[in-house]
Amino acid sequence: MTHLPIPVLEVIKSLKSVLRPESEVYYVADSSFYTDNKIKNMRKSFRISRVPATITEAKELLTANLNLKTLKKDK
Repeated sequence: MTHLPIPVLEVIKSLKSVLRPESEVYYVADSSFYTDNKIKNMRKSFRISRVPATITEAKELLTANLNLKTLKKDK
């Protein structure tokens, strides 16, 4: 039996069809998800995605000298 990969947008549309409209769903994807077409098709969805390092803003942040602080763990 051959399993073909299901396009991510088809999976998301399928999930949306069975969820309650008032549900807030966050989709998590890697940087390959971050394309103009996919972002436009998910305009009203919540998503967390790593941005490809080829994007100008990402390049700037990767080379920026940021003063980041480590968060303390909850006790």
